[in-house]
Amino acid sequence: MTEDAEQAERRKRGRWRTAALAALVLAGVVPRLYRINLPLLDGHGYRQHDTAAIARNYYDEGMNILYPRVDWRGASNGYVEAEFQIYTYLVANLYHVFGPHDWVGRAVNIVFYALSAMLLLHFVRRIFGGRAAIFAVFFYCFTPLCMIYTRSFQPDTLLALCSLAAIAFFCDWIYRGHAWTLVVSALGLSLAVLIKPPSLYLGLPLLYLSVHKFGWRCVTRPALWGVAAAAVVPAVLWYAHAYQLWLDHGNTFGLIGRRSVAGVWPLGDEQWHWLLRELTSRLTWLIATPVGLLFGVVGLLGPKSQSARVLLWWLLAFVVYAVLVPRGHLGHDYYQLPFVFVAAAYIGRGVTILLDRAAFSRGVVAALLVIALGLAAWQMRGKISIRKPDLVRVPFARAVKKLTESDDLIIIAVPRPWEPFDVSIYRHRTSHGEDLYCDPIDFYNSHRNGWSIDDVQATPAFVETLRRRGARYFATVFPKILEKHPDLQQALDENYTPVDVNARWAVYRLEEPPGAGG
Repeated sequence: MTEDAEQAERRKRGRWRTAALAALVLAGVVPRLYRINLPLLDGHGYRQHDTAAIARNYYDEGMNILYPRVDWRGASNGYVEAEFQIYTYLVANLYHVFGPHDWVGRAVNIVFYALSAMLLLHFVRRIFGGRAAIFAVFFYCFTPLCMIYTRSFQPDTLLALCSLAAIAFFCDWIYRGHAWTLVVSALGLSLAVLIKPPSLYLGLPLLYLSVHKFGWRCVTRPALWGVAAAAVVPAVLWYAHAYQLWLDHGNTFGLIGRRSVAGVWPLGDEQWHWLLRELTSRLTWLIATPVGLLFGVVGLLGPKSQSARVLLWWLLAFVVYAVLVPRGHLGHDYYQLPFVFVAAAYIGRGVTILLDRAAFSRGVVAALLVIALGLAAWQMRGKISIRKPDLVRVPFARAVKKLTESDDLIIIAVPRPWEPFDVSIYRHRTSHGEDLYCDPIDFYNSHRNGWSIDDVQATPAFVETLRRRGARYFATVFPKILEKHPDLQQALDENYTPVDVNARWAVYRLEEPPGAGG
């Protein structure tokens, strides 16, 4: 083949990859737009509503990124110890263009998904070639975990994009030497650590690439120290400031101010078994699907190339991350979202290995890909819909909003979800030292602020205490709380004014009890 013919063939393959990528990304965007106006009750509602509340409070109360606010603030100003709020701040700025709508936050993550898919193609093509990259993007676009969280109102899609950027652009710098790629890598790493501090695990594959390129003399290279500083210094400054917000204002996401999701269990703790079982289940069904797992194992066990070893180090680093932050990974499947890139890369490679060695025909591979799509769709059932018990919270919030003024402080009671007592779920500390719950859902949907209390704290004495501190209404969408505590029901009926009490919810106006003035 002549040189001109080879160039023409390369251009043809490049056009084919571009068209295939555009088709895959677009095919992934369409289902993500389905029910984009859905209330934020379709999965991890607590996390979505807290994130959305911070974005809306920036829009409503001031665009100072250094001072995020929550709604379960009691009588405080709501400043909260939280991760660096680059995602919510971006959404809040878009609110000034499109208005404060939940679909804006979802749409931003869909854009991040598309950018991630394009960057994944670039990354995997460098390591395994163009065909493997296309298959990797195929699985990334439609894997259930990715489908769920690249359309939710959470910062984890941006975290995943930043993680991939840190690795991919660092590889570009190692192999091509362009300074701008190192800058982009450092920016991605810095933002990833700011969003979630355990993202420092990304330093392990970066260290491998550095040692591979420069040997241990890499420790003398100023550029690499600059990357390390970009990862550590902004995070230290931000989390020192965030911790001060907790000390001064008494609201936290459990990063430092309360027991966080970090912390290693004792070696013999049975929770390690639960973690292993849960991660295995998620890998099989939510990340790879059984078909993808087959391809992924083939890709992982296939011939090792020097450029592909960064994936092994990324995989090892993620295992270390899961061991060091087991509570987070056990309780939150979105913690594994960055791992989808590693899994997709190996899956893409496995498909090409089987095709190149004629182990599977094209027809068999196509059939398996269709089965993988079917399994992914089956896993998605119910993931983008609201559970029936949660449906009542939407009209309840509308009723609360209609019955109250915007500056009224409200007590909202909800059942405590965990037993035994877990201090990590009590994230508002009043000025008098009480630790209260932090359910954001009804506050956000009613656009009100106040105290979140659980059914244990919902006593007549404490309701009266909070009334004296400024609470104007008591409300709950869980009537069983009042059935469980008849003394509370009696105190509310005798001392305050019922304004909307029915079989689905209860709202009382907290006027001064009779005879209290004397």
